[in-house]
Amino acid sequence: FFFSSRRRHTRSSLVSWARRCVQETGALKGGYIIKDSKKETPDVLLMASGSEVELIYKAADELQALGIDARVISMPSLELFDAQDEAYKESVMPNAVRARVAVEALTSFGWHKYTGCL
Repeated sequence: FFFSSRRRHTRSSLVSWARRCVQETGALKGGYIIKDSKKETPDVLLMASGSEVELIYKAADELQALGIDARVISMPSLELFDAQDEAYKESVMPNAVRARVAVEALTSFGWHKYTGCL
C-alpha cells in the first residue's frame, strides 16, 4: 500500500483511487447526488441507475435551459438506499420535492417508492 500510494500510475493506485471515489460519492449508500440543483430546493428530481444516468444528466442540462432546476441522482442499488437512515435519504431526495422522474430501460420495478406512482 505504501509503495502504490506513492506511485500514481499503477494498477493498485487506480484501485485505491476508484475505491475513494465510490466512498466519497455515496455509491456505497445505494443512491447519491451526481449533479445538484442550483436552488436550495430543486424543482425536480431525476433518478436512474446504470446507463440511464447519462440520459438524465443530459436532461438536467436541457431542463436548466428552460429554467427548470433539476437534481440528478444515481441509484445503483435501491436496496442499499432503502437501508440508509432517514436523514441521508432526505438529503438526497427531499420530501418537499414532489416532481420526480425515474428513467429505467425495460422495467418500472421498484421506482414507484421514489416517484410516488404505481
